[in-house]
Amino acid sequence: MKKKFSLVKISLQDAKNSSQLFVPRFESDLETSRKFKVGQVVIGSVTKSEIRNYELLKKFFALIKLALHNLPEELSGHIKSVDELRKIVIMEAGFREEHVSLSGKKFWSAESIAFDKMSEERFSDLYSKAFDVVCEKILPGVTKKDVEEQIMGFL
Repeated sequence: MKKKFSLVKISLQDAKNSSQLFVPRFESDLETSRKFKVGQVVIGSVTKSEIRNYELLKKFFALIKLALHNLPEELSGHIKSVDELRKIVIMEAGFREEHVSLSGKKFWSAESIAFDKMSEERFSDLYSKAFDVVCEKILPGVTKKDVEEQIMGFL
């Protein structure tokens, strides 16, 4: 079974002062890390990726949660989760990949926002365009300043 999670390298001194040999980098990885027992051998691979602004990622998800909580009535019955709305907003912002089905029909999927799939610069561009999509299509009439303040309330 493959599980993907992020680790942070710590100094030897910190390791000596800690009861843990590795520390999950993000809170979202904490549950996976708890499944490992002390002394358990874990074989895996490491991929070095560019550091991306984790705070901007949290802000992005706060934007999506804000949008989900304020969906127009005609959409609220159709979009049921943050993940579903995230994909829609990403595609509406122009960050989508074209695919062709086995029957030859074209369809789109949202670009991955995984740290190893999207650069800091591209993610920053996505956030800006996603912010515009939310303001124009989900929260029309609400100022960008008000949206920004609401996002900060979600953090």
